[in-house]
Amino acid sequence: MNHNEILKLRAERMKAFREASGGGKSGVVPAGMAAFLLAVSRSRIKALVLSGRLGTIAQGGQRWILFSSLCKYAQDAQANSARPGMAKAAMSR
Repeated sequence: MNHNEILKLRAERMKAFREASGGGKSGVVPAGMAAFLLAVSRSRIKALVLSGRLGTIAQGGQRWILFSSLCKYAQDAQANSARPGMAKAAMSR
């Protein structure tokens, strides 16, 4: 799967999830769902959390990913791929 296909898949999943959850950007999801929505591995989610690129909260002994931070990450990746020469930089993150 190339980078553009991943971005398209990510956009479709985020849109479907947003529609199913009421249309907003608020809320939280578990790390596994975040990985599915962004079309990345769970280890990539962990790396994004550790680097501060995804916001989290801890509740009930579990770490939850803020859906708004997923949206921001997806939008940033989309914007970077639209700029010439930035697609490779976005993939190395």
